[in-house]
Amino acid sequence: MISGLKSMIKAILHMFLYKVRKSININESYRIYGDEGHHTFIGYYDIHPFDPQDKLLLAGRCRSDHNGRAMDVRLDLGVIDLASGDFKCFDQTPLWCWQQGCRLQWQSFQGKVQIAYNTLQDGRAICAFYDIEVGRRSAALPFPVYCFTQDGGLAATLDFNDLQMCRPGYGYDYQSLSEAAPRNPYIRIYDTGKTELRAEIHVPDILTINPHPSMHEDGCLHYFNHLHFNPSGTRLMVFHIWEVQNKRRVRALTMAPDGTDIRDVTKGVHVSHYWWLDDDQLLFYATDTDHGIGYHIYNQDGSGRIESFGHYVPQIDGHPSTHPANKSLVVSDTVQDRLYRRGLWLYDIGRRKKCDLGYLHSVDWLSGEQRCDLHPRWSSTGRYIAIDSGHNGYRQIVVVEPKQR
Repeated sequence: MISGLKSMIKAILHMFLYKVRKSININESYRIYGDEGHHTFIGYYDIHPFDPQDKLLLAGRCRSDHNGRAMDVRLDLGVIDLASGDFKCFDQTPLWCWQQGCRLQWQSFQGKVQIAYNTLQDGRAICAFYDIEVGRRSAALPFPVYCFTQDGGLAATLDFNDLQMCRPGYGYDYQSLSEAAPRNPYIRIYDTGKTELRAEIHVPDILTINPHPSMHEDGCLHYFNHLHFNPSGTRLMVFHIWEVQNKRRVRALTMAPDGTDIRDVTKGVHVSHYWWLDDDQLLFYATDTDHGIGYHIYNQDGSGRIESFGHYVPQIDGHPSTHPANKSLVVSDTVQDRLYRRGLWLYDIGRRKKCDLGYLHSVDWLSGEQRCDLHPRWSSTGRYIAIDSGHNGYRQIVVVEPKQR
């Protein structure tokens, strides 16, 4: 009875706020892309959706009335002309999810910048490349890709089917339980030029590294997520996640591209989001054992925390990344607050100065696996920031042009 009353009050509050308040309140110049008939979105925040000249923006699109299992419909893949707003579809993929899309991104490959994305071919998950200059698929890797090194020479992947079962919204359930092999979560690193496996890491390989007692409890579920190479491609970061008794714990590990020299970066049990500041330093929203929850900078070799953002920024989870030229300038967002708002902000690490760019309204029917976080991403030149937003009740892309600071 009480639970039902609380839900009713929450729904009434949400509808009231949605009616009386501006759905978008951004203090900078911005433009919205996407129409009412479609969900139009990018996906996760750690990929490159802008072309090198900041003229084209990659996006996925599906019907706006589709809010169930992602792979029940195909996702249209296209480029948006930032000047005209036109969406030009170049392919479709059945292999996608609400939080990470199909890892659609601009990527250097075989000596030129191409469009990379995960898809299915004859029932097998692959990574395809589309050459926009010639207007066709140019190549494919025989496995789906989570991330590349900047030069495209290495690619890292994991078991996306297993990831979707463990963390709905982040992987692809393209195999049924009967079709999938017995669980054996892995990280694989490939040489893309030779399509050769460089390294393969499994859960037992990392359980001896600074083990936590809960890792060995009965019924503990282990899996991997969030792979990210440092700028030079000499280290790979990965999240090791384990769940037991309805509690999720996460730590960040780094390793060499051959799978050796694995380090526990934070030596804690809570990390949520990440970004490489340079080859040796990582920014996390995490709980530090000595300094509590917030944005912390760590040495990637596990030698400890360097500094924190402290009280200068909200102690609220978000998705950080640095300006492509000014590595001291961080953009991040906030998860939905009690008033159904998601905030967007900048922080200058050197000056310890924060600037609020504004906030966007959230709708309660885009929640759970289908939620629409802002996932801010800098453009190639740093002129723009692109975010996904559901402030109108369906996904759209908002491109913000912040003032130079």
